[in-house]
Amino acid sequence: MALFALYFGQIDPPGALCSILDQPIIKTMTGVHRSVTSKTCIPPGNIELMQTMMASVDVSLASLMRQLHIQTDEPGLEIIDFLRLQEAFALEVGDESWHMSKRPLLPGTNDYVLASLGHCMNLNDALKQLAVSYNVIHGGNYNQAELSERHLDYIIDDREFPYLSDARSEYIQFNLESVLLYVHGIICALLPDKSHIPLLKIYSRAPAAKHTLLQSVLHATPVKSEASCYTLRYANSVASEPLDWQKIGTLTSAKVYGELQRRITVPSGNQQHQDFLEKVRQAIRSDYRSQDAVADYLGCSGATLRRKLAEYQTSFRAVKEQVLDHRAKSLLSAQLTIEDVALALGFSDVRSFNRAFKSWNGLTPKEYSLAKRKNASQLS
Repeated sequence: MALFALYFGQIDPPGALCSILDQPIIKTMTGVHRSVTSKTCIPPGNIELMQTMMASVDVSLASLMRQLHIQTDEPGLEIIDFLRLQEAFALEVGDESWHMSKRPLLPGTNDYVLASLGHCMNLNDALKQLAVSYNVIHGGNYNQAELSERHLDYIIDDREFPYLSDARSEYIQFNLESVLLYVHGIICALLPDKSHIPLLKIYSRAPAAKHTLLQSVLHATPVKSEASCYTLRYANSVASEPLDWQKIGTLTSAKVYGELQRRITVPSGNQQHQDFLEKVRQAIRSDYRSQDAVADYLGCSGATLRRKLAEYQTSFRAVKEQVLDHRAKSLLSAQLTIEDVALALGFSDVRSFNRAFKSWNGLTPKEYSLAKRKNASQLS
């Protein structure tokens, strides 16, 4: 319940918004285009829904795609790009629940919850801890992990969840299916060496429909519509799988996205190119901040790194600034001091950080934090 909740404010009538499929962002973005015709393609209808929700709070999907260097020449999006766009939207509105919950979730909440799993010894323990953490955050018993003789279930029962009064059912259903997808990604990231995750069945409260999010991404798993709760059902044999934290490493949303994409994607040349870009981002997140250090981390020369990034119409500096900006906003939203954020991002002093942040966003870190708090108070 902690991820991808939606904002239910006033929106323009359907005719006032052009379909994302007709927008030039999909077909004419500069640079090397990446085909998304693989089986992991997010249906166009879900992209249109996401665009509508973003537009309702004056956030541009096209602008976020450019910021994240997401480029495609076909209708639809790869799952990792879809999840990264939702995460970026949460940062833009300063709430990981997207203002759907009466208890706003500061950006970074999901990573905080993931960090709480670090003491768990097996998958069953981890899912129980995951449910407990989200229940504490939301103030109710909405998440459960249940182990039976045959199954391990992760259940989300939102029937008593305090949604906003004008919440639209199709938005709620989209939200909860996104949550199930994220939870499955967590399980994949917790078991990186297990070649097959025995996901037996998915239950959704949404009515039966073609080309739903879950059917499109987890197409090999049957989906039961109009169920009483949202549920991921696994074979109980996976419950006792030990967790090797040396291999898992630090569990973050970025790692969850990447592992989910790895599990469900049929590799292609274009996808391998995108994977390289994500590896660069991951190196920077892991505090490899210079171009030479990142090249060494990736096992290539500096010239090869520059060439591959140029093929994607970007540069090391641009990718580094994107990663640092994302991290800065997360830390500021978590109410760290500007001094602590500057130190965490490797700046020599606050003045240098202020100057860099303003060049990225047109606002100083202090102005950004004040604006986010003002927006939050207006929406609460």
